[in-house]
Amino acid sequence: MMHTFTTVLLTVFLFQGGADAQNPAKKAETPAPDLKQTSYLLGQQYGEGLSRDSIEIDLDEFIVGFKDGLASKNKLDQETTQKLMTQLRQYAMEKARIRREREMTENKEKAEKFLAENQKKSGVQTLESGIQFRVIKEGDGAKPTLDSRVKVHYKGSLMDGTEFDSSYKRNQPAEFGLRGVIQGWQKALVEMPAGSKWEVFIPADLGYGSRGTPNIPPNSLLIFEIELLEIK
Repeated sequence: MMHTFTTVLLTVFLFQGGADAQNPAKKAETPAPDLKQTSYLLGQQYGEGLSRDSIEIDLDEFIVGFKDGLASKNKLDQETTQKLMTQLRQYAMEKARIRREREMTENKEKAEKFLAENQKKSGVQTLESGIQFRVIKEGDGAKPTLDSRVKVHYKGSLMDGTEFDSSYKRNQPAEFGLRGVIQGWQKALVEMPAGSKWEVFIPADLGYGSRGTPNIPPNSLLIFEIELLEIK
């Protein structure tokens, strides 16, 4: 339902922006978007949000309500409106909770299956923590400690190949203290000699766990290419 509310907020923002643009005291800095395409986009995004959140609607009544909203009318009294909105929020939150729990379970099962198959591949080794790795290039430098500060290049992706972060694309190596990163990185990097490049497979409990991030689903296995450039 958060996607739906986000769409509503976007709609309000656009209409407010349009109202400001009509104020002669304010000069528009950019041209107004194409009316037909914008109208379609708002409808498409709202519909997609409702579908994603599994919110069923009566399309005919939705259109009536939409037109009434544009005309500043409401056939429902305030008490009924507030009651329905509360019910809808609760319903959507419950739907989202069930969907998230299902996603967490599915991702955990997929990760376990992936790791079980991956450990059979040539060159793949497993640390005591359960982290798997494959040496791409073996360095001959010292190994960092948890108190070290390191300089690395890296690329992070999900099991399906979706890339969620890359210092290579930014053309800028990352520098950080080991105690400030996820456990999976800590446990892998202290085993890496400087100059090494590894492919590292990190279970969710040593990554972002069940909480995930905006671009990493809950209970996701993380796959990193990590190049340890320097120990500070």
